[in-house]
Amino acid sequence: MDVLNRIARCGQKPILKAGELELNTRFRIHNIRRTKSLFGNSVLVELDNYAVFLPRRISDYLTEEKIDELLRDPRPLYLIYLGKEDARNPTSAHCFEFQRVDDEILVNESAEE
Repeated sequence: MDVLNRIARCGQKPILKAGELELNTRFRIHNIRRTKSLFGNSVLVELDNYAVFLPRRISDYLTEEKIDELLRDPRPLYLIYLGKEDARNPTSAHCFEFQRVDDEILVNESAEE
């Protein structure tokens, strides 16, 4: 039934807004790809059950080469939503952390390298 549903949905996962992700929860990243959206070039991250567009500051950093490098590494990659920089300000930036699991030890990946 899962395969049938994937075919019926055209293989696309529902897209959530960053703020809809559960706070401080690790989401396994299955794919990262550059795409065009209503707001220009963006990076879409596919998680277990849905996908989320990354903020422009991260999308600008993640070139095709950097995405390929992240995806080539066989260790699982996770995305953690940390909330907004200033929760009282609706235009405040969404904050994330990327992590890898290496022999059950989390290794932080910085988007500022």
